[in-house]
Amino acid sequence: VAALRLFATAKGKQPARATTPTESTDIERTVAKQLKIILKRSRQKTYISEQHGSGTDEGTGSRPGVLDVPSDESEE
Repeated sequence: VAALRLFATAKGKQPARATTPTESTDIERTVAKQLKIILKRSRQKTYISEQHGSGTDEGTGSRPGVLDVPSDESEE
């Protein structure tokens, strides 16, 4: 039986283990870590997409991607 376990381990398979019940705090920590990673990636993607959006047809205002629209109070 031990030889079978060694052979399974050598092939990269993990032997069956008894699972222990996890505490809710462990699960909450894992969820918090995943959310942190997701938010970080989202911010990076937003930053990259904002860099590419600075074309000449988008206006020259102070906010990138917003067209310049004359206000009603403009003097002619």
